[in-house]
Amino acid sequence: MIGLIIHVTALVLLGACWFVGDLEFRTKVIMTLVYIGTWFLIFASPWAVIGAQILFSFVLWWMTFGPTGR
Repeated sequence: MIGLIIHVTALVLLGACWFVGDLEFRTKVIMTLVYIGTWFLIFASPWAVIGAQILFSFVLWWMTFGPTGR
């Protein structure tokens, strides 16, 4: 259950990055590729995906809504 919440949170934050984030297009594309890359960790461990997406969510939240964000 917690994994589903983390996956949805990461996806919602990625959408927020694209629609309301004051980031360059290149940065948005890189963050999208990083999000896709976190899913390749499923071959290592499902917990690795969850951990990577928690870290990804924090970084993306900071980039989108942090001190210089909205």
